[in-house]
Amino acid sequence: MPLEIRINGSSRGSVFRIFWVIPLAVLLLIGGCLIYLGVLGRYASYENKDFDFSIKYPIDWSVKVKPDPAHPEASVVFLSPKEGGEDTFIENVNIVVQDLPGDIKDLQGLAKQAVDQLTSTFKDLQILQNEPITVLSGLEGQKIIFASKEENSLKIMTVVFVVNKRSYQIFFTAILSSFDQYLPLVNDMIASFQMI
Repeated sequence: MPLEIRINGSSRGSVFRIFWVIPLAVLLLIGGCLIYLGVLGRYASYENKDFDFSIKYPIDWSVKVKPDPAHPEASVVFLSPKEGGEDTFIENVNIVVQDLPGDIKDLQGLAKQAVDQLTSTFKDLQILQNEPITVLSGLEGQKIIFASKEENSLKIMTVVFVVNKRSYQIFFTAILSSFDQYLPLVNDMIASFQMI
């Protein structure tokens, strides 16, 4: 006879058979894990064998590999889907890979160069955050978030890594009003970044 659990002492309509509860709980647990891990989830994988890295990206985003022949260091760009006819800016994540210049020896030098380049290109940028980051693969980098002082302008996050005398820079660019909406997806992307 199967184990019965009675609720409020009643056996009419409120008896659960344990052999149904356990398989259902296991099924829900496995399904939740698969969704969390992205097996059935919302991410696809991108792998770049030229620059030895992989990253996950939202399945509804488009991918442009080596988008500009004049700038071969921009290895890939991920573009968010348009949010409608009035969407004037496509949020994007760019990965730029370059050999380290001779005057830069480490992560701190690369982070300083990233700050200098962005603040000289966009004169009204202010640094909101500048802190170390470690991604799931154990790779250590530096995360810097900039925002324009003007209303309805850009907010940029860059995460920089140094691996084998190469700089890996991940740039996320969005308009100020939509930055926080996309940030969880972009943080998932950055967390998945790894060397192959």
